[in-house]
Amino acid sequence: MKIRWNPLSFRHSLRIKFSLTTAAIFLVIFGLASFVLIRQNINFQKQSLLERANTFSNLGTKPIGDSYNSYFQAGFLRFREQLVDTLALNDDITRLQIISVEGDILFDTINLDRQGEDIVNKIEDFKILQAVSSNRPTQLTGKNGDIGEIIVPYSDDFGARPFSIRYFISYQSIYKNIDQTILTIIFLTFLVFVMTMATMVFLVDRAILRPLGKVVSAAKGISQGDLKRKIELNTGDELTDLASSLNQMTQSLQSSIESLKQLDELKDEFVLLASHNLRTPLTVIKSYLSNLQKNKSLDEEAKNEAEKILEGARELDTLTESLINLVSLEKEKQTLSKSRTDLSELIFEVVKELEVKARSREIKIVFKQPASKIPKAFIDKRRIKQALVSLVDNAVKFSPNGKRVIINLDKKDGEILLSISDGGIGISEKERSEVFQKFHRATDILTYNYEGIGLGLYLTKLIIETHQGKIWFESAPQKGTTFYVTLPIESV
Repeated sequence: MKIRWNPLSFRHSLRIKFSLTTAAIFLVIFGLASFVLIRQNINFQKQSLLERANTFSNLGTKPIGDSYNSYFQAGFLRFREQLVDTLALNDDITRLQIISVEGDILFDTINLDRQGEDIVNKIEDFKILQAVSSNRPTQLTGKNGDIGEIIVPYSDDFGARPFSIRYFISYQSIYKNIDQTILTIIFLTFLVFVMTMATMVFLVDRAILRPLGKVVSAAKGISQGDLKRKIELNTGDELTDLASSLNQMTQSLQSSIESLKQLDELKDEFVLLASHNLRTPLTVIKSYLSNLQKNKSLDEEAKNEAEKILEGARELDTLTESLINLVSLEKEKQTLSKSRTDLSELIFEVVKELEVKARSREIKIVFKQPASKIPKAFIDKRRIKQALVSLVDNAVKFSPNGKRVIINLDKKDGEILLSISDGGIGISEKERSEVFQKFHRATDILTYNYEGIGLGLYLTKLIIETHQGKIWFESAPQKGTTFYVTLPIESV
């Protein structure tokens, strides 16, 4: 399975974090390695240069000294020629001095062009004087810690040591090429770094990140309800254990969901069965109570009691009807019986039905006629009427005495738009997300003293959405609420 790159998850990508961390670690490691290699290379070149200088000074002292004795005074040009040829054998020896055992500088290559002149300077440095008087070659260290001079005593054919030769060593040839050396080492180090990183990322991606990506992808699928997905991993490590645990969890969830579905179906069947079985006795009770109220032999007190019982039976009948509607709409067991219906006439029916209840609290229900003719809607008249009754009834319930409930009907943007506004208490911010939830009851129900189980708006939403419509509301605390309902033009 290919893991697709998502730019939005850059900061959270484990692959990126691993690559950056590994790159940082390897950069430090290879940086230190480069530094060590460069230092070792410089030290090696210095050691090699020093060995060449030692060899040159040991082998060159005798011929240079002999040439000095033979030609410096009598044939300087010959001495000069031999000295130049000898120094050409080693470019790292940039200067040469011949110093007597007393510390006098008998010759200095700086004065090579001053033919045969006696140029005597006195050496004052104790270390140099000590080296000149020594019978063995001596190496002197410069200020930077490198060996900068080699002093070798000269012995003539008779064993006498009249002077020593002082060789000045230059490391310029090393530092001249150091930039190229550094670039070469850095290039090789970078090449090894890139190859190592590519290999590491490939191996880790294959061994860890890809399997982990499968687990993450499966977990996302499970979170979205895909419980049939199974993770197949054979890495033989903790990732396999994790995949196995997720598979077991998915199976457990699937079993639990199946059990809950079965329980839910049993609940729905029970509600339907109980509600249907309640209908018949309720109908009988209402019928007998209605006939009992018509009995003229009953006194006024008995009639009032019968009216209370009848009102309770009506509320129980409404509750039974709500439960039946709930199960039917949720399970889509009941098909809509659609017909072309005049919405204006339907709203008038709803207003007339609730007018008595509204008048008892001095609330006026106002239906504002649309400016233009609204075409008949292709709807289930009984269902839509049920939804409208619920909305208008709520507006009446939550409006203070003396207020108005305003109903508007219009056609807008190819849809039928219906709005129902009240001047009531409004809906608080914390309750707005719960308004259309099942069994939700407003927190102010005790203040307004009305009965209900919290199914009205939930059923209303189901009915509207079954007609491919939409429902929403706007509300301001203590200023009222407006519910909006739309039906698409295709349904009209």
